[in-house]
Amino acid sequence: MRVLLIEDHPLFARALCDEIARLAPNASITQAVCAEDAVIALREPAFDLVLVDLTIPGARGLSLFREIRARCDARVAIISANDNPEVVQTAYAERAVGFISKASDVETFSQALYLIVSGASYFPPYVYSRVGANVKKVQLTERELTVIRLIAEGKQNKEIARELDLGVPTIKSHIKHIYAKLGVRTRVAATHKAEQIGILVN
Repeated sequence: MRVLLIEDHPLFARALCDEIARLAPNASITQAVCAEDAVIALREPAFDLVLVDLTIPGARGLSLFREIRARCDARVAIISANDNPEVVQTAYAERAVGFISKASDVETFSQALYLIVSGASYFPPYVYSRVGANVKKVQLTERELTVIRLIAEGKQNKEIARELDLGVPTIKSHIKHIYAKLGVRTRVAATHKAEQIGILVN
């Protein structure tokens, strides 16, 4: 997996690199410290994941995020201290795969990064609660779609974890996000809602 990390704080960038290397030992990480460097880096062979801070030199608001989206097909997640709810909601609506606030506690931050590096998504819970009210806006990741389909087949967490070669805690986290996005609290309700909005074919 090729990762582009756009972060100008040396210590935070180093910590992120170390954590990514721990979560994905085979990851190749390229770093950029400003918007100009990021744009230059995007000329290299395709990245699989881009992690971008919104407040690096040369960037303003979501401008760099949008430029990255326009220039490549990589999954793009935001890690930033600028966690204004309107910014987070806009990032979700514009198909970021995640938004991690730098103000998050260590456990939340680590779990969120793990989900994103693993191909899932992470946003603060309030994002999903708003989305759940409008089924037209429900967006499940490929991994979440796989999990909900296995749930619909009646498989339990351990069975899903075994089939996807993931840990049970990760499966539970996926299910938590599925529930929040669908606006439900149980497996039966999730399956029913997914069928209603066309995620599952009856």
